[in-house]
Amino acid sequence: MSYYEVEFKLKLVKEYLEGPLGGRALAKKYGLPSNALIYNWKHSYQLFGKEGLKRHRSLTNYTSEFKRDVLHFIETTGTSYCEARQFELPSGWMSSRWQRLWSILLSLLTINLKIEGKLIRR
Repeated sequence: MSYYEVEFKLKLVKEYLEGPLGGRALAKKYGLPSNALIYNWKHSYQLFGKEGLKRHRSLTNYTSEFKRDVLHFIETTGTSYCEARQFELPSGWMSSRWQRLWSILLSLLTINLKIEGKLIRR
């Protein structure tokens, strides 16, 4: 994964917000691998300003309670995963990953309960 300087990200975000080019055209113009980068940077900039464009490399351990609160907030308010960054998460994919893992865990528990239920009935 490439590292992009804050000033470069800021330049592209401002060009996107103020100019006629869309994300796809800007990504092509600057040789970016994906236009999603520009949309992510724009969203981070809108939420946190220039600070949101800085690279954060902290290994934060979030408690189960915190994760549950974030997922509950997303579910009850209809907020997107990206908008859940208001909880000061480094990216929207983090809460999306928590949701995916939670869904997998619930599926496994359901399957296990069904299997145990069949075993108990025999």
